[in-house]
Amino acid sequence: MKRKPKKAMIVSLTLTAAMAALLAGYVVQAGSYTGKYISGTVINGVDVSGMTASEAKAAISEKNKVDNLTITFADGTTETISGSSIGLVSNSEDEEVTGILDSQDKLAWIAGHLGRTSSYTVTETKSYDAGALKIQIDSLPELPVEDATLPTNAHMEMAADGTLSIVPETSGTAIDEPTLVASVENALNEGKTSYTVSGNDYAQPAVTSDDEDLNTQVNDLNGFTSTVITYTLHTGETMTLDRSTLKDWLSVREDDPTYYYINTDVLQEKCREYAAEIAAKDNEERTTRTFHSTARGDVEVSGKAYGYIVDEDATADQLYQALLARGNQSLTPVYSDSSLESGGIGSTYIEVDLANQHLWYYVDGSLYYECDFVSGLAGDPERETPTGVYHIFSKETDRDLKGPLKDDGQPSYVSHVDFWMPFNGNVGLHNAPWRSSFGGSIYKYSGSHGCINLSYDSAQTIYNEASVGTTVVVF
Repeated sequence: MKRKPKKAMIVSLTLTAAMAALLAGYVVQAGSYTGKYISGTVINGVDVSGMTASEAKAAISEKNKVDNLTITFADGTTETISGSSIGLVSNSEDEEVTGILDSQDKLAWIAGHLGRTSSYTVTETKSYDAGALKIQIDSLPELPVEDATLPTNAHMEMAADGTLSIVPETSGTAIDEPTLVASVENALNEGKTSYTVSGNDYAQPAVTSDDEDLNTQVNDLNGFTSTVITYTLHTGETMTLDRSTLKDWLSVREDDPTYYYINTDVLQEKCREYAAEIAAKDNEERTTRTFHSTARGDVEVSGKAYGYIVDEDATADQLYQALLARGNQSLTPVYSDSSLESGGIGSTYIEVDLANQHLWYYVDGSLYYECDFVSGLAGDPERETPTGVYHIFSKETDRDLKGPLKDDGQPSYVSHVDFWMPFNGNVGLHNAPWRSSFGGSIYKYSGSHGCINLSYDSAQTIYNEASVGTTVVVF
């Protein structure tokens, strides 16, 4: 058997011992990193080789601390808030920092010595005194509102012709303090060292030109004032109500003179005033009229006013409703009595001809009944039948008619009638059972006390057809 040379054996043993020594030294060196980061470890840009976790946190915070925060305003001016004035510090998350340490293979320490770098990123948060930050921001010279231009809301504006439009809002230069504080806090939390004031940090107008309610109001009011109402009076003359007048019928808020609206109470009052203007131009009232009688042709009679009399309340309401509906309309006034053509008498009336002592009763233009009568005693002012145009105001049966009281307090006469139709105080139509004949010249020597005396049949016929309000023409 062939044996190795002794020298070769010695060399082999020597190499083995050296390798063991090196290995032992490597392991010992690796052990020196227990609780420490191995060489080449970089966290958030800070070389933490050989540091403990707490030392690494301190180094990271020191390097990444924010000494100052610079705020730049819209006009280019800058203001600086020192970190110390607000207690600003940077903090890394403990679990992330220690987690990196725990995950490292200590036996890989040699890689760092050979130039290998292991970079890590951990979460950093900024802590500061929020109250102190608010004080610092409030003290900035750019913040006082009295030195700034306040924003203005979008608002209505009326042109000379009454058209409404919207004036756009303006931003102004006033800083909104709560918004700026929140913006600066966000910048600090993100680790920024500067912040530029943006549009949102300025006080904003509450109402903008695209505000739906504002646009709806302007459009509605322009629709209202563009309405044209034309009234045609009975004479053919016209009165036109348009924007030149309607613009002045709009109301404005006491707390905002740029806000126009329709106040229904004011609008109704304006309509009443306009109806009064219509009446002042259109009313045509008469008391004496020409009446075409049956037996005597045209005669002049006087009595209750008649003609074109505007019903102001009804016309005002008519106008009010038309304006609420918007849109152009042609209207005629509402008349309380528009019977000028018929002398205010109409086609149904009782014609009492004193000269002929004869009565004609027309219903809807056709002769319904006629008869003779006896009127008041001619030549006696206290007993003559009054002439004029009247209306039956009551109907009664079985009525006692009583004359003026005598000195003894008793009525001068008491006459019982079956049908009583008064048209002028105590003067009326009724049957006269004490008479056996009617017509002719009886009234000249044996006339009534002013009433129209009729036979029973005639009184009954007229009573059954006539109604309260039936016109009575006496001439």
